[in-house]
Amino acid sequence: MKFLLKLKHYQLFALAWGIGITINLLSISEPGLLLRFFPLVAGLFALGTIGWMWAIVTHLHEKLPVSSPINVDYFKKAFRIPVFYVAIMALLLYRQINGPYRENLLPEGLFIFLIVILHIGSIIALFYGMAIAAKTIKSIEMGKNARFSDYIGEFFLIWFSLIGYWILQPRINRIVRSEKPEIGVAG
Repeated sequence: MKFLLKLKHYQLFALAWGIGITINLLSISEPGLLLRFFPLVAGLFALGTIGWMWAIVTHLHEKLPVSSPINVDYFKKAFRIPVFYVAIMALLLYRQINGPYRENLLPEGLFIFLIVILHIGSIIALFYGMAIAAKTIKSIEMGKNARFSDYIGEFFLIWFSLIGYWILQPRINRIVRSEKPEIGVAG
């Protein structure tokens, strides 16, 4: 996933949002096209967003100041939930849309319960991941452990990645290119 940190902002945007937007525009006259390609669009969006956050935390961790107590192992464990959830949902949707209908393997109530639990767990893990990725960026730039009030802007830019890629990715590119953290760089 480290390659995501080296992409230009427009390349990351094209990967995560551009293909999906293009398919949406092309499917205006052919709605079935959108359903057929939804798993691909969801997968690319997940790669662009979840993969980007993963890469920020796991590959930029070595540039963090010593005073920054970010537990990468805990992040990796928590972030398996949304990755698993997106993969399962994409496969289930693909099977439902493109495959022949078969009876569910689980009773409907249990299936819905599991999806709801995975969905809630994914939301919590994603917000945690956004916070840790934002803290990683800001802590590296500040050269010290950032508090939430320091990185709240980065948090929202990651959350609203449609805009955030354009603002954060050039900063991440500078961090990746630098040998040392850019201490004191204002964000």
